[in-house]
Amino acid sequence: MRTKAFGQEPSGSLLSSVAKSVVYRQFSGRDDLDRRVRAFVLGQFAAALDASMSISVGTLDEILTRTISAVAEWITEHPRIHEFMGTGPTDYDDESIDAISSLKATIADSARATITEVGRSVGIDSSPFDSLPFAVVTMVEGTLTHWVRSADPKPSRDEIVADLAKYTWYMFDGVARSSGLTIDPHVELSTLIAELVSSDAQSRPD
Repeated sequence: MRTKAFGQEPSGSLLSSVAKSVVYRQFSGRDDLDRRVRAFVLGQFAAALDASMSISVGTLDEILTRTISAVAEWITEHPRIHEFMGTGPTDYDDESIDAISSLKATIADSARATITEVGRSVGIDSSPFDSLPFAVVTMVEGTLTHWVRSADPKPSRDEIVADLAKYTWYMFDGVARSSGLTIDPHVELSTLIAELVSSDAQSRPD
């Protein structure tokens, strides 16, 4: 049986034959259904982004680019779902928090946890980076939302992804330099981390 890719509109043969009352009967009401759908979409998208954000493969520049590209692709391919996510909460969030805000917080928390773990492993205080992930996530999502809703979106998707990756790097590099770190975004990140770990071990007294 062939199925539609995630986020595509149903063809209508099966779903259109199911009465809304039958669907709603599985939930306490329309609001409950909407909340659960938002929670499902958020979980699926967050899992996909986790894979893109993996620091095990790629340079920092490549990781930033592929993560932002994944966000841009999703918003571009599923604008109605993205809009729906901003209309209310998931089934586990407070009424005042829409699913987009929840998603941004989830991504930022994941990125912050990764930075904290890397900082701990190389002996660096990562606290100066604490507010950076949310600032970046907000900038990227807001910029892409504005871009995709434009009547004639320009620049191209590849170009805006490249611009946002560059802006993100500037922000990261600024915080790093203020903490006394100089990082090459074109060196394999796993190699860079290994070098920092080795340097930290050698600097410790016996």
